Amino acid sequence: MSAQWKTTSIAWDNDDFIPTPGTAWVRFTIINSDANNASLGSNILIRDTGFLDIGIFVPIGTGTNTARGYADTIAGIFRNWSSGGIKCKAPVIKRIGELNGWFQYNVTVPFDRDEAY
Repeated sequence: MSAQWKTTSIAWDNDDFIPTPGTAWVRFTIINSDANNASLGSNILIRDTGFLDIGIFVPIGTGTNTARGYADTIAGIFRNWSSGGIKCKAPVIKRIGELNGWFQYNVTVPFDRDEAY
């Protein structure tokens, strides 16, 4: 994310971050959901599934164009992206609206992560 996104500050999970009032920012969170054996035999492949959850926050009263544009750009970064056993699927963009003094959109990206044992 940090290599592809230079537009705003990024709040990483469990990292100290205080948003600058009046300045857009995004929050990046990885949510693991399940794991299972994706293969049998001597080469066991474990598949972890989960979601990337990217919250986009813009100042209230600035319309939706900026937030929606950021959401579209972030969705494009992760759409069908893969590397090192991680495969992202189709992103979903959702309007959250006003929350805690910000106007928010979320981009949720389901992913699989394969690891051989």
